Amino acid sequence: MIDDSLLKILLKAATSMPLAAQLAMLDDLTRIHPQGAAFWHRLEAWALQLLAAWRVGLLDAEAGARVLAQVPLRSVGEALGTPVDEPATSSVDEPAARVIDEPAALKVADVVPFEFSPSLQHPIKSMPSIRFKQTGPPSVPSAVPSAAPPPAAASDAMFEAVPEAEPQQAFHFVLRGEQARGAALRVDSSATLSFNYAVPPDDAMATVAHAALDAARHADIDITLQATARGGLAISGERIGVAQFRDGTMITPVNFQLTAGASCDAPGQPTSGVHVDFLVKGESVHQVELTILVVASAAELDALPPTAAPANQVPLALLGDALSAPPPPEHRLHVSLSFDGGDFCIELRHLRDGEVESEDRFVSDGIDRGKLEALMNGVRGELEPCYESKVWRTFDGRLPAPPTGPVPVALGRTLACVAAAGALLNDSLREDDALARALDYIEAALPQGSVITIATDDVFLPWEILYPREWSAGWTDEQKAAHPLDASAFWGARYAIETVQRGSGSLGGLRKLQLECSPKVSVNLNPSIDIDGVEAADKPIAVQQAWAARLGEQGRLDGLQADCKAMRRVLQNAANDATLIYIYCHGNAANPFGGKDELLQLAEDCGLKPRDLQGDTAYRAAPIVFLNSCQSGAHSPLAFSTFLKEFRRRGALGMIATSHAIPIVFGAHFGAEVVDCYLRRSGSLAVAMHGLRRHHLLERGNPVPLFYSLQCQLSFPPVRAAGGR
Repeated sequence: MIDDSLLKILLKAATSMPLAAQLAMLDDLTRIHPQGAAFWHRLEAWALQLLAAWRVGLLDAEAGARVLAQVPLRSVGEALGTPVDEPATSSVDEPAARVIDEPAALKVADVVPFEFSPSLQHPIKSMPSIRFKQTGPPSVPSAVPSAAPPPAAASDAMFEAVPEAEPQQAFHFVLRGEQARGAALRVDSSATLSFNYAVPPDDAMATVAHAALDAARHADIDITLQATARGGLAISGERIGVAQFRDGTMITPVNFQLTAGASCDAPGQPTSGVHVDFLVKGESVHQVELTILVVASAAELDALPPTAAPANQVPLALLGDALSAPPPPEHRLHVSLSFDGGDFCIELRHLRDGEVESEDRFVSDGIDRGKLEALMNGVRGELEPCYESKVWRTFDGRLPAPPTGPVPVALGRTLACVAAAGALLNDSLREDDALARALDYIEAALPQGSVITIATDDVFLPWEILYPREWSAGWTDEQKAAHPLDASAFWGARYAIETVQRGSGSLGGLRKLQLECSPKVSVNLNPSIDIDGVEAADKPIAVQQAWAARLGEQGRLDGLQADCKAMRRVLQNAANDATLIYIYCHGNAANPFGGKDELLQLAEDCGLKPRDLQGDTAYRAAPIVFLNSCQSGAHSPLAFSTFLKEFRRRGALGMIATSHAIPIVFGAHFGAEVVDCYLRRSGSLAVAMHGLRRHHLLERGNPVPLFYSLQCQLSFPPVRAAGGR
């Protein structure tokens, strides 16, 4: 017998355990505890979360049946999206399996969205649904039935499985070509990748159907598909297509022409495929990764099954999320970065009020990943003397009154240093004719304040510091006088820049969850970051503890952590309800584009690596993770693309990160300004951060905010909807 207080402790501990351990505990509790109504009410929410985990594929079918055996009958209908009409005589607090004949034999009727606890949300996997129909009043046997089917004479079962539905129209991808089969293509051949809404063929690469999408299809919206090939595949011809819906019907399929090169994928290690972004008026609402195996011969192709790998999935709520996309800005430029045959490629799509103004593609001649890395190493060198002045040891971002003395002088030197790095970035890209034309278009076509949305895998160039003017740190006074530095020319001062990393899952769904939750900040501080020569109240940790306390008074603090174990629980165990996770730390990324060497120093002898974030527990509120990485030993450009990928995989919307180390004291103060900017929740976050950068750069002469980059898309409604969590 377990008393109430012990049961509460066990349930609280269970939610942070691995799913297998949770399942075992649920079995044990139901075996040793009396199965009264009060007990089932205690377990109801927890069991439903485990049921949700089964729905998204985190538990297998056998485990799902075991969970169904523990959920109260009343809750089964709620969890599975099918209301249960309960006769007055039914006992709603009995386990569901007591009235379901064979859970393991139930049929999957279709695929539907499912609302469940955000702690188990997994935006990548599809969610199978089970349909039930009521066949008679319930009968509650004295014991849980065995796996054997009940006697044929038993006619009082409450539910029976519905036969599989007739084929329905569904979103799907299909690969067509003489040398294509299912999701495979022979080397040195071509095929058409087609996206459609119709009854999918048997060899469709990915399908999803749901009746709730019908209303959305009748909204006559247009969805843009932007495809990017990887591995041994290339796209010949158009990489952008538009899915148009009129009166609930998709007018014509969207086709992409694929070509396989001479190299095949290694057995069991497919690296080839196509990434597809789904955009509505420039807003990325969904992403999907399609794995396409490139094989060496026709014989290997014939040996493959005709259907594709089950991991290929079209987003479930594609049209629903498209309808919820925010109104577009007047000017938005969608920039896609990729490598075409190894050469760096920039694709531009200019939208005005959500309508396409122009689009073009620019492929460099010989600028590969190695040359871009060399370029970033050059930028690193130009930024090396950025904080040489002693002013930066204690400068908190506020100008003295009057603004004279060493502070303005130090800011001017830092501004010149950042301009030299930005000019090098601009000049180096312009050495290639194609990339020069791309930059020329951006400079000429976009007015100040335009939104630039960049899609990339792992190439994060510091676009905010790009300086499209002539400038060199080694110039004489006469040369500097002939070319006066214009702070308003930095791209970070001209444009609202946001970056979206390619991946898989529902960005629209994550944004919806982020907006539905009450804004809360989890503050995580490296306690070893300190500086001598300042008053105790002005120490960086004390400053941030003070603004965290103010957040607490406003009801917007989701915990303050300043030790290794507590921060690891927040980041690795997802033990938080925050919509923004703030991390004040040291950072390291020796590779200009990130990678295995990425490291966050959370405390002394406490380093966090991307692989430490592996796990299935998703963040509950689709948070933005803010990496406020301050100076450690060396000054180096930072790239946290692998951290971003892992945070995204765990259900984070994206990151705010620094592209260069930040002075310790200034970072503590400016971090609070960025958090306040987020908490205002007004309009586009990219536009809000653009305004914050311009304020510091143009009014105070401080270029350091140019090092803060937004790595997600988020726009807040004009008036926040009621009912947020």
